[in-house]
Amino acid sequence: MDAWLKPLLYALSALLLLPFVLTHVLFSSARFDAEKARIKKTLLPALLLNLLFNAAAGYAFSSFLFHNRRPWSPLRRLVLSQKASWPDLLRFALLVAFCTAFGLLLGLLLRRLLLRRLRSPVSEARRAVAILLCACAASVSFFACCWSVDQNNRITIAEVCRKTSVFFVDPDQTESLGESNREISFVLLSNPGPLDCVFDTLYLSESDRDLTALPFRRVTVPARGTRRLTMDYVHGLDLSKKDATPVYLSLRPDTVLDEVLVPALREHESFRLSASGQGTVHAYLPSVSRTLESPSFSRLSGFYPEGFDLTLSAPAGLEIRYTLDGSDPSVDGLPYSGPIRVEDPTPSPNVWSVRTDVSAGFLQDPPYYTVPDQPVDKCAVVRAVCVDASGNFSPTASASYFIGFDGREGYDGLGFVSLVTDPANLFNEETGIYVLGKTYEEKHPAQRKTMNWWWWSANYHERGRSWEREASVQFFDNHRNLLLSSPLGIRVKGGASAAKLPRSLNLYARGDYGGSSRFDADFFGDGYIAKHLSLSAGGNDTDLKVRDWLTSRLLQDQEVPFSLNRFLPYCLFLNGEYWGNYWLIEQYDAPYFAFYYGLSEENVVVIKNGSVKAGTAEDKDLFRDLRRFIDERDLSVPENYAAFCDLMDPDSCAAYYALQVYLGNQDRSLRKNTALWRTRSPEDVPAGDTRWRFALFDVNHGSCYGDTSADSVSWLRKKEDLFNALMNSPAFCSVFYNRLAWLASEVFTPERADQALAEFTALMEKPLSLEHQRFNRNAADLGDLDKIRAFIRDRQAYILDLCARQPSSTPFPTEPDT
Repeated sequence: MDAWLKPLLYALSALLLLPFVLTHVLFSSARFDAEKARIKKTLLPALLLNLLFNAAAGYAFSSFLFHNRRPWSPLRRLVLSQKASWPDLLRFALLVAFCTAFGLLLGLLLRRLLLRRLRSPVSEARRAVAILLCACAASVSFFACCWSVDQNNRITIAEVCRKTSVFFVDPDQTESLGESNREISFVLLSNPGPLDCVFDTLYLSESDRDLTALPFRRVTVPARGTRRLTMDYVHGLDLSKKDATPVYLSLRPDTVLDEVLVPALREHESFRLSASGQGTVHAYLPSVSRTLESPSFSRLSGFYPEGFDLTLSAPAGLEIRYTLDGSDPSVDGLPYSGPIRVEDPTPSPNVWSVRTDVSAGFLQDPPYYTVPDQPVDKCAVVRAVCVDASGNFSPTASASYFIGFDGREGYDGLGFVSLVTDPANLFNEETGIYVLGKTYEEKHPAQRKTMNWWWWSANYHERGRSWEREASVQFFDNHRNLLLSSPLGIRVKGGASAAKLPRSLNLYARGDYGGSSRFDADFFGDGYIAKHLSLSAGGNDTDLKVRDWLTSRLLQDQEVPFSLNRFLPYCLFLNGEYWGNYWLIEQYDAPYFAFYYGLSEENVVVIKNGSVKAGTAEDKDLFRDLRRFIDERDLSVPENYAAFCDLMDPDSCAAYYALQVYLGNQDRSLRKNTALWRTRSPEDVPAGDTRWRFALFDVNHGSCYGDTSADSVSWLRKKEDLFNALMNSPAFCSVFYNRLAWLASEVFTPERADQALAEFTALMEKPLSLEHQRFNRNAADLGDLDKIRAFIRDRQAYILDLCARQPSSTPFPTEPDT
């Protein structure tokens, strides 16, 4: 408001006291002694009603006229130095006139009603009461109008950025910074009110001792808009990178308009405040242009006997920014000015592997895990982008260099995976997928008493696309040849095993990240180009990683009527640091079944753990139809069993359940560790076969260690309604026990198991020893393989005897899986 409006506002506001002053004068005057009793009964209620209605009317009318969306917002600090344009002043004057007229009309109405009740012949009394009521109405309406406009035209700090680049600044502010200033900080002001706010001078400061440290001249904040106050980074606000810093917005040395406590911010991060005052940290991500060419590296990712100078090059007119710690070069990049010396970083201190917030196992007493007490093996990671004059970035180029790895123990026969992502994607409290994080902090107190530590809520237990993070990957085969370098998405994999280290990861090829929608490498040598892959750390068999592999290895060369995973051994380097041993496996999705069974991807339906993995939501009805059929039909009736065989392949069922019984696996149900697939229609299926079939995965818990004489058939009949219903059919029992005998006599024989385990020992003994040093000093060793050998030897005799006895199929008490 102009300077003359503020004292006028105060003067008119003082008129609120006038009715009470005049009332006191009237009551104290002997002239009106005869009328006092009647005036007391009518004047005071009238005054109170007048105050109430006029205040409400003035506030409501002003809010309506200026289209304020929140007229009920709470009282905030008054902004006492606003300036309004002439159109705004005209609207304000019309508003005041309207509210004053309303107040006068209301006062006259009350006067008429009042004087009818008084019926006093004293004209002076009538005149005094009328004047009193009208003055009260006008003053209250005017004050309510001014207060409403004043409250809804306040200036607040909406966002603070510690450090970013000039291309984020509003275009009309770039000239004042000059071409040489590429790094700036800024504060964003917000005006939610109906009037443009014009200031001769505003001040910013990070200290309440000097509120006028950074002056800004002739600042206009538009009505219901924002204005960015931009500063050169070196000479701007001195915000801490490690601690919270207050930021003050002031009008003069003694008038603070707003203040905000800004948390520690990295480069290109800002602290934003919502309308409710809640603050959050946001990444000020630059725009990536697919038309800009990424930097070129003078050396390809790979293995080198000794260090070298790496040269980066870019098209003319483009700058290069790079990082060496895995962080996003478009956010934290250093300007490239010359060759980068690449050496073996192994002797340097560990960075990521010393974190103890990556598993609840570190919180146990004694700790389940310990951090390595010596430098872990490392590779050099370089990430770089090109940036043009407008501040657009190219897609990120990443390279991984393994220096001096010839002769190092623990890597022979393994492929290498270098996975690189911004550290915040893994280890940030809010967004990191590899840490306990905010999810743990919010829920762990109650969970400590009710469940095991591997089930405590944590960021690494979160699921879905919102917990997928962008990364870059380089794959090298076991001969150390580069197979693939590509951007991709990563998510944490597993249930309870997600709390254990090393942690399994799912990998997603997506065009959204600037690469291909498939992993353009034939990892398994049969032409399959996958969209989704997994790096499995062994699940609940993390220490040995043998049980899933062994089951697949013994079944791989057999005619098996269910799908199998294949396993390739890899070691992982995460942001340059050694992170243990993994199996690279394919995921069961539409491309997988389409390739291996000659189908169209659009026709494939996959149900995994009771949910649709591939297909549409409506496809789950196909699975419900199967469950409903089992619940409603007695499969001991031959006609019903024949109808079931039209819905599901009985040999796939028999072989799959026979394997679960043989292994003694109790860590599964139709909603856990189970996958089923079929085609939606028979259009591209030989003989029109659209039946359900099983796909095997995750037999790493409760398998090959248990009681060799355990009655797994009875247990499974109690556990799962599908298996129990099938065992009521003599026809199915015959197929089932034939498959069980086949497993015992041809697949899981002691001789074949010993040969496979000998292969495993030769391949994995040294890699597992290296991993155990990295993660857990008390991990299981290869001596535990003897327990598996003993189980397979003794289980064979028990299963052959069970099959020889051929129990009859009789109804069995059920506790069906729901």
